[in-house]
Amino acid sequence: EMDLADLKISLQNTDAVVDALLGIGAEGAPRGIYKEIIDLINKSAAIKISIDVPSGFEVKADYTYACGFIKEGCAAGNCGKIKILDIGLPEELKNFK
Repeated sequence: EMDLADLKISLQNTDAVVDALLGIGAEGAPRGIYKEIIDLINKSAAIKISIDVPSGFEVKADYTYACGFIKEGCAAGNCGKIKILDIGLPEELKNFK
């Protein structure tokens, strides 16, 4: 099991954290260790960078790097500045919602 005390210390001593904990397929609100990790990330003064979506839409990201297109729910305000990464999707999928 992950030692949350070590994670808390690491988050206090870093300038940035990359959030790739939970993806778009996660269902329901984060719980258990995932919720605890997300709470520690949100309390950190580090810059928060999410990959594709902020985990559980609970991480308050400063930046989100969306893979291919912006995911539904990212307009909720916790995605920060969004950059779309070209991952080679066919043109007809780029406007898929």
